[in-house]
Amino acid sequence: MKTVLTAKEHQQLVTVLRELDHNAIKERRRLPRRKTLINLWMQRLGKNARPKFSEILLVNVSTNSVGLLSKVACLTGEKLVLPLPFIEGGGWLVLCEVRNCQKLVCGQFKIGCRFIDKIEDENGDAKIPDQWRKNCVSTQG
Repeated sequence: MKTVLTAKEHQQLVTVLRELDHNAIKERRRLPRRKTLINLWMQRLGKNARPKFSEILLVNVSTNSVGLLSKVACLTGEKLVLPLPFIEGGGWLVLCEVRNCQKLVCGQFKIGCRFIDKIEDENGDAKIPDQWRKNCVSTQG
C-alpha cells in the first residue's frame, strides 16, 4: 500500500531528517519563520489596475517576510498590501514585494513576500497610501 504525504507532512519529515543528517543542506532562509494559519486578504497593486482583493492563507511569518497560500498567482516584483491584525487589537497595513511564486500540485500558489513598509491600522480601516501605488509592476489577470 502506497502512502502519500501532504505538503505539511513532507516538510516536517524533511526537517526531522535534516536534523539527523549533519551533512544535509541547511535551510536557505536568513531568519527563522513562525508557522501560522491565518485567513486574510491581500490587495494586489499595479499601474492602471483596478484594486483586486483575494483571499489568502498566511502560513508563516518572520521579522521581514511572509509566506502565503493563494488561489491567485503573483508576479515576482509585484506589490501586495496585507492587513495584519493583532490579537490585542489594532494592527498594521503592510506593503510587501513578491519574491517568489510557485504553483503547487493542489492548484494553489505558494507566495513568498518581503515587507517593504507598514502603517498603523488601529481600527482596521486604514487606507492604502497613494505613495504605495506608485512604481508598481503591472498585474495580470
